[in-house]
Amino acid sequence: MMSDYHFGSVVIDGKVFRNDIVVYYDGKVENWERKEHHLFRLEDIKQGLEINPEVVVFGTGDYGMAKVDSKAKEFIEKAGIEMVVQKTGLAIESFNRFAKEGKKVIGFFHLTC
Repeated sequence: MMSDYHFGSVVIDGKVFRNDIVVYYDGKVENWERKEHHLFRLEDIKQGLEINPEVVVFGTGDYGMAKVDSKAKEFIEKAGIEMVVQKTGLAIESFNRFAKEGKKVIGFFHLTC
């Protein structure tokens, strides 16, 4: 579970992360690199979608500065995957709730602006 989110950092199972991350329903965490800092493109998320999630959660930053590209949104919608796009603090709460419900969820989190 994710906790203690503050601008630029989040704690997951006692470990502090300070880079943008991808979090899988099984607890796996990876650093998340993108071509454009504040744009989530399909190519930036495609590998994570290979797990066939039920839900994709996007954390768009503390101030919600990041945006999900229209091609990424369209791909997710056509695949019948539920999508949640929120500021990162709220997105973390949503991810934790979906995980507690036993949903196959993946989260893409921008930890700063």
